[in-house]
Amino acid sequence: MAQYGIFFTQLGRDKIASATEGNPLDITHIAVGDGGGGYPEIDDEITSLVNELGRYPINGTSTPAPTQRQFSAVVPPEIGPAVIRERGLIDSDGDLIAIAQAEPIEMPAPGPNAVSVTVGILATFNNADYVRAIVDLQGFVRTTRKVIAGTGLTGGGALSDDVTIDADIATEGESRNSAIDNKLMTPNKVFRAIDHWSPERAFGSYLARSFTEKDSLDSFNGFRGVTWSPKLGKFFAVNSVGTSSIFTSSNGENWSATSVTSIPLFDIIWVEGLEVLVAVGIDACITSPDGENWTVRNIGQGNWSSVTWSPELGLLVAVGTNSCITSPDGENWTVRNIGQGGWSSVTWSPELGLLVAVGNTGNSRIIKSSDGENWESVHSTNSLHSVDWSSELGIFIAVGNSIFLRSTDGEIWETVFVSDEINDVYTFVKWIPQLGMFFSASYYSLMTSFNGEEWFSSNKGFTNSVCSWSPELGRMVIIKQLGENKVHISP
Repeated sequence: MAQYGIFFTQLGRDKIASATEGNPLDITHIAVGDGGGGYPEIDDEITSLVNELGRYPINGTSTPAPTQRQFSAVVPPEIGPAVIRERGLIDSDGDLIAIAQAEPIEMPAPGPNAVSVTVGILATFNNADYVRAIVDLQGFVRTTRKVIAGTGLTGGGALSDDVTIDADIATEGESRNSAIDNKLMTPNKVFRAIDHWSPERAFGSYLARSFTEKDSLDSFNGFRGVTWSPKLGKFFAVNSVGTSSIFTSSNGENWSATSVTSIPLFDIIWVEGLEVLVAVGIDACITSPDGENWTVRNIGQGNWSSVTWSPELGLLVAVGTNSCITSPDGENWTVRNIGQGGWSSVTWSPELGLLVAVGNTGNSRIIKSSDGENWESVHSTNSLHSVDWSSELGIFIAVGNSIFLRSTDGEIWETVFVSDEINDVYTFVKWIPQLGMFFSASYYSLMTSFNGEEWFSSNKGFTNSVCSWSPELGRMVIIKQLGENKVHISP
């Protein structure tokens, strides 16, 4: 059982009692030992440590009280691996004056990160005036010291040599990435990171990690489009399977189905300028001013996969397989020739006065138009599924099979993200101005970006999904085409 404290040996008590001004007791070393693996019993006859590991010169002393002396010594890392359990005061004759037991100190094996340890003994003497500490200053100076580079730093070394420490400075993207915590920030980077922060973006990052799954649409499949109507205060979703093609919800959580038509529908939008819902699908579209009364419009043959509205042109534009149609009111439509291709998505840039459509098959994969009638091919490489425009950033983002493209003019496109996953299909991209963020999703992850260049993953996937946002509710809804728990809502 441990006897924490200090115990004077019989020899030590005798030397203390006989010490005088002319013949003082000189303490020169502290001995350390491991106690033989434990804390042995101590008696008056003890003359040495149970298992001494080494003796080290006194390198410091103090007088906490008139009858007390505090002695210290430095134990080098070379004695490791070991556990220090016992310490002893050694005088100038090499005799053990006192032994102390204390909490164990673990000394690791010698290595680049091993350090010296200072041990101390506090002792009370009846004639403390005649007890001296002989301090070995030379031994103290020789103690090994090193500079170890910490987080965000490289370099370091022994103080016996010149050492260099270099700073690993975060890039602007790294400074905003919460997953990176081993970089340094310059004052300018800190300022720019704070300036980049906003409550809206913080909320958007929170939403990206906080979706709740709902099973309210699990009886249906094939969801291809969803939108929010601020005037009607409802979400509207469409599917391409079965006869119940319109679904409504006031909160994104609870949905009701309306048997409007047997037409498979692929997209739906609320047209603010016309105050009407427009949904497109196979060979037709349907419109409604209130979400309850719907009218089927004959727009000619075609698999119309996406529709957008240009307030500046006063024009609805829908794209599909090998074709495009336009309408000023959602009732009367005109077929336009845009060339061969499986056109999957179309969007409008009011700042550029430009329509951009993307596709996943054909000789051309990105086309542009200033009027919806005359189209020009600008890209022919990647298989793409969705495109959106950010007025705030002044950029298009197009997503597809494992790739994100970015453009400031709709003509020149650059790759900004390539997924490490094989067949990582991103089926939607959406800019939400209230949050200042792009959102996109695939089977493997939900991706977000503040600038369209740097993308961050929430590690939550949404297979073949569509997305809508309600500014009034501050809620995002993502609906998967197939599987269980199709509906995912943000807080």
